[in-house]
Amino acid sequence: MCGWSVMRAEPGRSPVSRGRRSLLKHGGALALLAACGLVEARRAYARDGVAMFDATTMREVLARLGGEPAADGKVVLVIDEVIENGGMVPVSVECRLDAVEEILLIVEGNPAPVAVRFGIPAGTEPFVSTRLKLAQSGRVHAVARANGRLHVASRDTQVTVGACS
Repeated sequence: MCGWSVMRAEPGRSPVSRGRRSLLKHGGALALLAACGLVEARRAYARDGVAMFDATTMREVLARLGGEPAADGKVVLVIDEVIENGGMVPVSVECRLDAVEEILLIVEGNPAPVAVRFGIPAGTEPFVSTRLKLAQSGRVHAVARANGRLHVASRDTQVTVGACS
């Protein structure tokens, strides 16, 4: 009998099956609570109890992060200066730091400034690339937490057609 059929016949023995089942069980329960309106999606995804996505200003975001970031050139934010359509804006962030724990993208002109929060696993290259929605022209910040300190890179953008409502 091959290994696959043994795993299918006895799913309790496979750590992959147990992890998948746990993910489906907990993810399904969370999705059901969110669909019923008992848990807001923003709060469901808030990591370590900090409701980062509820902040409405850059000052609130920094207060929830725990301080003022240093603009020391160790975080590189790549985003176009002039954006025709704010609906899908390519953004990438690279960090020249050791032990980066997380990277946040913050858009000052959006109704909810924290656009995304990436957890960076230990031993991983601190690079992220994604697409954002921008409501209007303004500053975009990339904040990285490494060794308990915050580092930032910021760029001004001009948006001709906004995307958030």
